[in-house]
Amino acid sequence: MKTHKQKPVLQRTLEHSLLDTLIPSTGGMNTVGNLTWLYQKTGLQKAAQKLRLSTLAPLAMGEFEKVLPPQPSPKERSARPVYRPAQQPEKHGLRFFTGCVMDSMFFTINEQSMELLAIAGAGVVVPEEQTCCGALHAHSGRHDKAVELAKQNIQMLEELEVDYIVNNAGGCGAQMVRYDHLFEEGTVWHERATAFKEKVKDITQVLAELDSLRFTKPVEERVTYQPSCHMTNVQRVTPRRVRSCRRFPALSWRR
Repeated sequence: MKTHKQKPVLQRTLEHSLLDTLIPSTGGMNTVGNLTWLYQKTGLQKAAQKLRLSTLAPLAMGEFEKVLPPQPSPKERSARPVYRPAQQPEKHGLRFFTGCVMDSMFFTINEQSMELLAIAGAGVVVPEEQTCCGALHAHSGRHDKAVELAKQNIQMLEELEVDYIVNNAGGCGAQMVRYDHLFEEGTVWHERATAFKEKVKDITQVLAELDSLRFTKPVEERVTYQPSCHMTNVQRVTPRRVRSCRRFPALSWRR
């Protein structure tokens, strides 16, 4: 992989704008989400697809654009509560890692994830101090920036009293459980990163640990589960069946 300095000037300039300025900015990514909502709401998306203009987008964005879910309005985004109380006796106090692209483009999935955790018995807080996990920077050869973002997230969690920091995006989780690899062994930051990664959990792990979700109505559906590569090969989280009944096989998780 080329280092950042070995890349063409135009590529470095574009990456700087996206990776250093836009993506780590919560406000900037919310603006992207709001503009996407406007793009969908005004009918521009349908027109672009009909005229095949989306096929001209760079970096395979045309393919990504095809699977974009309907975006919430700016009002809906701004109405997100900072804290969601547990809807049954609280078993865990959690901080939810929203991610950058995840929260911008898949805001509703984040909302549903936090609602599910609250129903299962967890109090959920969205920490304002969080920043991008740094996965995109690490994959782009921008090691220094990945380290900088990791330090911000580590410091953020150290200042909070929390059982776990929970994510629902395999890429984010895979990056955060490897924060210790960004620092030299024996250093203070390596120790701090190691303590941080012990609190990083995928949402499925926490839901299985809480073990308090119950079906409220029958679900007569066939479900196919595809194991996430990031979870299986990096986070080492794999599914196993621990009990089952005729209608609803139950899954737990191991690490």
